[in-house]
Amino acid sequence: MSRRLLQIAVVYWVLGVSWGIYMGATENFTDVPVHAHLNLLGWVSLGLCGLIYAKAPHLERSLLAKAHFWLHNLGLPPLMAAVWLVINGHPEIGGPMAGIFSVVMGLGVLSFAVNLWLKGFPLPAGETQSDDVAAASMRSMSASLNPK
Repeated sequence: MSRRLLQIAVVYWVLGVSWGIYMGATENFTDVPVHAHLNLLGWVSLGLCGLIYAKAPHLERSLLAKAHFWLHNLGLPPLMAAVWLVINGHPEIGGPMAGIFSVVMGLGVLSFAVNLWLKGFPLPAGETQSDDVAAASMRSMSASLNPK
């Protein structure tokens, strides 16, 4: 899941930066809220979550992680469309959409937060991670070479 989140985050980054370049080239900055939300909710938030899941893989094995992934990724694109509609003169359509998809996004964020709070970070006491085996072995070897 961490890999998928990072891949999707990069897609949002490319979209957000491209939108920013377009706004700069046309000198029309009306869509700054969409640009900012793509970068923050897409690139930054999903990228950070992906890195956290990579560092604490026990978090990504839960139902809450799957809920986070799907709610965030099903909520963000229509939320961005809704924000675009609102700021471009169609609040009667965009407003209700923004309300609905903000809740979807919020539930995704809440899923991530609850997962992190319930499962602990980076790892629960006594649990080891496969890429930490070498570090644990080194600590054990060092302890046996330097008895107290």
